[in-house]
Amino acid sequence: MREIIISVASPIDAAAIRRVQHDTWITTYPNEEFGITLDTITQRVSENFSAESIINMEEIIADPQKRTWVAKNDDTSIAYCVAAKYEDNNQLEALYVLSEFQGKNIGGLLMEKMLEWLGNQKPVVAEVASYNLTAIRFYEKYNFHKNGQTGDSNGIPTVNMVKTT
Repeated sequence: MREIIISVASPIDAAAIRRVQHDTWITTYPNEEFGITLDTITQRVSENFSAESIINMEEIIADPQKRTWVAKNDDTSIAYCVAAKYEDNNQLEALYVLSEFQGKNIGGLLMEKMLEWLGNQKPVVAEVASYNLTAIRFYEKYNFHKNGQTGDSNGIPTVNMVKTT
């Protein structure tokens, strides 16, 4: 592994970001206990490579209310993070690291970039798969706490976590 470069994403990164999203969903979200099969997740992310999905990511990258970072190893995208500034709070909308690069502080570097950009004037909210204990522990290291709110995102049970100011 060479030096990891983290930069603000540009529209040219959209397809690679969708690939990272696809691959991390496949390895992260199947869960027998909740009846979420690999086939179910594969179907949900199969559209990630469509022109429409890539255009949508380009729009997210260009949105002035949001910031997207991408982590690259040898010019290959291996992780990304999307954050947004809203009136009442800020939001961590996505933070995904390819499984083979997890545990190497890449998520931590993205988290630090995101928290620096968001500042500490408002709470930061993140929605996390309720059974993704690795992600929950990761967020807790950055002072996120479960706020008791639960939900469902694309058929995946979620818990909201918040980092207060």
